[in-house]
This record gives sequence, structure tokens and C-alpha cells, in this order.
Amino acid sequence: MKIVKKIFPFGAALLMTINFADARIGESKSQLESRLLTKLAGGALEYETKEFREREALELPYRDMLLVMPRDISHNFYFKRANDTRTVAGDVMNQSTFDGWEIHICYYKDTSVMEFYRRRGTSLIPEEVARLMELALKENVQWQNFKAVPPPPDAPKTEELDSYQKIFSLLPKTKNRIVYLDVPENVASLPEYKQSIPYKIISEEQRKAYETYRLKNPLSPVDRKKQAAEQEKKKADEQKKSGVAASKFKNTSNADEAAISYGEATSEMIGKSIKFPYTIPTELDSAFGYNFKLSDESVHLKMYSDALLFIDSRFDKILRDYLEKLYQDQIKEKDDFSIKSVSKF
Repeated sequence: MKIVKKIFPFGAALLMTINFADARIGESKSQLESRLLTKLAGGALEYETKEFREREALELPYRDMLLVMPRDISHNFYFKRANDTRTVAGDVMNQSTFDGWEIHICYYKDTSVMEFYRRRGTSLIPEEVARLMELALKENVQWQNFKAVPPPPDAPKTEELDSYQKIFSLLPKTKNRIVYLDVPENVASLPEYKQSIPYKIISEEQRKAYETYRLKNPLSPVDRKKQAAEQEKKKADEQKKSGVAASKFKNTSNADEAAISYGEATSEMIGKSIKFPYTIPTELDSAFGYNFKLSDESVHLKMYSDALLFIDSRFDKILRDYLEKLYQDQIKEKDDFSIKSVSKF
């Protein structure tokens, strides 16, 4: 793999002139962190150690795109509980017990240009998606579905909806309607309820849940925290000796649609060089692809199975231009190589 020392010579000037000032995308690092890392209820925690930061980076669904980021880009990683209690260090010692949000913010000169929110523990729900999208709105701007489908005949008129309802109406729908079953209050309050079949069913499922929990967590909370700390220290020591191996990390996010190739696929070349193949999206103004964009085209949104990625559209276009330049250069290299390859035939 060639190491390019001067990245984005054509995009650097544009980056210097961009005024990133759109909703949450465009916030300064100090503004964003003063809210996110508050010591009050609901505050998040920043991953500050090298080992944690590497782990988070290697688990990103767009990990390889970090290779082509321009200069003056910095990456910060955070974790926030799903409820409104303050996040503490013990929450992130063992990823299997996560219930909250993993967050990656990409800053250009301390200004947010890309924000990734991934749900851990409980599955991401449409209501959370809509609330996140609502945070990115600004005056007289709405989200647009890039691949919009006609609304159902009985759908309320757009002008009758508030900003949250407008966003929610854009999200993909399913014919299935899921609800969590619960015993009516007037049944659960009966004196004989504990001898009833509903109570037996609930008790049996609760027993199974406790057994599963004990199998996964045989130690006391104190011992689990101590064990997790020892495991992290052991892992960190091993990584310092041998370096971080990407194969040890797992990305759980999947694009919501099958990738579509753009142009010709990059051919595999025999040799020892390291290659990072990447499919250029069909969206002509994006390096990541997107499902939604703001009506003023200032922000793109890419959906994953458990996460949302917000990108400043101008930053996205700069990355796309660089991908296109790489693509054209590599087409020429392959063409030159083919001349040598078939010579004398």
C-alpha cells in the first residue's frame, strides 16, 4: 500500500473556507463536550486510553475510511448510558454489559463534521432514530428520504405534523406491529393472582432469565468489575507487546441495503502489499452513501442496523472527490500494468 504524504491537496483550500455551522453537525468541540460530558445526570464518558480508542476505531463499520481522512482531523470516542444517569468508568470495562450509546465524533479543527451514534445492549428503536434526526434540524429545513416511497392513503397531511412526527413518518415501515404484553392491573391486583396461570407463565420466564444471567455473570458485581479490569489490563499489555490486531475486533453494524458497485471492481493483485478495497457509493456527492439528507443538502445521514451516521455534506463531497481521484489513478496504473502484462503475446 502506498503511503500518500500529502493528502487532499485539492480539498485543503475548500476545507479552510467552509463555515461548519449547521445544527449539531458544525458544533465546536467545546460546545459539544460541555453538553455531552456534563457531570450532571445523563452525562457521557470519553474513551481516553489508547487501547480503548483503538478498540472503538477498529469496530467502526466505516473503519477503513479513517485511512483517507484529511489533515487537521481528530477522532474522539464516547459512551453514554441509555437512561438519564451519569456514565461511569465501570460501564465500559466489559462491553458485554453495555446498555447505551457508543459515539464517534470526527472533528475538523475542533469542529464536528461527522457524528456516529451506535446503540449497544437494547436494540435501536424507531423513536430513538427520530429523536436523533430531530436534533439535527434547523429553521425551515426538513429531512428528505433519498429513496422516498409514497405515503399510505390514510397518512396525515405533512402540515398537520410537528417536527418529530414529520421525521418519524419518513422512516421505513413494516406491516408487523409489535407490542409488549402485560397483565391488566385489575387482574394483577386480584388476591388469587399469584395462583393464576398468567403469574406462573411470568414466574417461569423470570426464572429462566435469572438462570441465564447467573450463567453469564457467576461473580458478584464487585468481582466482575475486578475481573474485567484485570482482563483489560492483560489485553492492553499484550497489545503493547505485539500491536493491535484488527482480527480481535468485531464491527456489529451492517448497511441497511446491499452494497452496489460503482464502475469496475478493483482487481486483486498478487503480491505482499496491503490493500483496503472499498465500494464507491452510487450517490455522486458522497463517500459513505446516505439514506436521508436535509432539504438544504447540508447534512447526509447513513442508516445502519444499530446506528446512525451524520456527515457534513461538504466534508462528504471532499472525501468523495479524493476517492474519485484514487480511482482514476488506479485505473491508469492497471492500464499501464496490462500493457506490460500482455506484451510479447
